[in-house]
Amino acid sequence: MKRKFVSVVLLLVLIVQGVGFAQEEDADYWIEWGLHYYNQGDYINSIDCFLKLKNILEQTIGIEHIDYATCLGNLGWLYREIGDYTISIHYYLNAINILNIQELILGNGHQFYANLLNNLGELYYLLGDYTEAERYFLDVHFIENRILGSDHPNYATTLNNLGVVYYNMGDYIRAKDYLLAAKTIRENNKEHPDYTQTINNLGALYLSLGDFNMAESYLLETISIEEKILGTNHPDYASELAPIKYTKLSCYVA
Repeated sequence: MKRKFVSVVLLLVLIVQGVGFAQEEDADYWIEWGLHYYNQGDYINSIDCFLKLKNILEQTIGIEHIDYATCLGNLGWLYREIGDYTISIHYYLNAINILNIQELILGNGHQFYANLLNNLGELYYLLGDYTEAERYFLDVHFIENRILGSDHPNYATTLNNLGVVYYNMGDYIRAKDYLLAAKTIRENNKEHPDYTQTINNLGALYLSLGDFNMAESYLLETISIEEKILGTNHPDYASELAPIKYTKLSCYVA
């Protein structure tokens, strides 16, 4: 099964306050071009623009400002896009440290903070460091349960991610608990890709547990839904029929 990663893009338009007019114009210029290059898929030039923006913000609003943290989050996302996970982690951790300092202003429960933790969990998952991935996804789990509620789609995604991490750690019991919890939330819309993703994950999990009847049930449900939505000629439907697909799980990071 393909691993599907959908991270929240942190390319937010910064509201730069407390800087001179000329400096504000410079900041807006680099934001505009950074977003332009990002939308064009030119991540190298986008990185260059946000590095210039970072230098401006350092000299104006300082390195403990929330807008500066957002800029670092942008750079973390962009370096992840070009596959430089080490630098990406560096920028994400620095952004999180700033938000921790500014807790009285923003609070660790803010979704932006959760998004940064989530993206770090994704990076550690990609690096095969499942212990660190678990740590960050558990933090996201706690925050989203508190600020979004236990029936929110983002919360379901985090449950799915934790299930995948525990599967890769060989903890099939906890993996099953989290995946079943994600399924419960997602089954309100059984034709959504998120639902088919989770039941396919459950099929793979039960296959690993040797429970072939349950595995077959979930995998056939996946195929049935995708046949209805995609049609039998769609390449994604064809991939559901490949046995190798059932030996892997997908991690959908929001």
